[in-house]
Amino acid sequence: MANITAQQVNDLRARTGAGLMDCKKALVEANGDPEAAAEILRKKGAATRDKKAGRAANEGTIQTHIAADGRSAAIVEVNCESDFVGKNEHFQAFAKKLAEQVVATGTDADLAGQPLFDAPGKKVNDLLTEQITKTGENLVIARAKHVSAGAAGCIQSYIHLGGKIGVLVELAVTDAPNDAIRTLARQIAMHVAAAAPRYLTRDEVEADIIAKEREIAAAQAAGKPAAAIEKIVLGKLEKYYGETCLVDQPFVIDPGKTVSEAAKAHGASVASFVRFQIGQ
Repeated sequence: MANITAQQVNDLRARTGAGLMDCKKALVEANGDPEAAAEILRKKGAATRDKKAGRAANEGTIQTHIAADGRSAAIVEVNCESDFVGKNEHFQAFAKKLAEQVVATGTDADLAGQPLFDAPGKKVNDLLTEQITKTGENLVIARAKHVSAGAAGCIQSYIHLGGKIGVLVELAVTDAPNDAIRTLARQIAMHVAAAAPRYLTRDEVEADIIAKEREIAAAQAAGKPAAAIEKIVLGKLEKYYGETCLVDQPFVIDPGKTVSEAAKAHGASVASFVRFQIGQ
């Protein structure tokens, strides 16, 4: 039997993220071979993951990452079983790394199956298994979204409630983005977190939703002259747009302006937004 040193155990732990005792047992079983020990731990982690797969994962964190040029970004939601793990800085760092992964590869497709951008030979799925082993909980990569801005675009993010809500906002600008534009984009991201718009513009509202809102408004105005009913219906629709469409909402930073007006004052327009909320 090989003599297993503390340094070997620590090296294996740093490499795999497994517990000290698990690393020592794997090294003993592998007769001191670190490669074989790592493979033993991977198999054990996969087995542990399979056992936990059916357990409910309703907590978690949302994290974002923005490329250095501010024109590419990602938002990721990872679910876990407990709020305790959801608030853990190592778990949040894992979710943050997944967002970095999406930006590095430029795609949110098949995230679990992607090769890790900074660890050749490993996949995101391997990293997920390691995290499940570390936390002892079922973890699920719930969703991810990649956003890419144009040449004159600017993306900013906002994380609310310690990762319970995450937002990306993309602004289109006529000139190169500056600090004022970046500040505005972040403020609009904060607005999205608070106001929870369903659409970017009124053009995105489904026809059946508009028809339903018109029907409700007309029923509420029943008995009035036709012209008055139509005026009331249009007014109700405007109110609906102002509640659900981002560009039509009163800007939380300056309620005297809509979000669209606030952006226009800076020579910008809102090109897109993404809002994730845990469990939504």
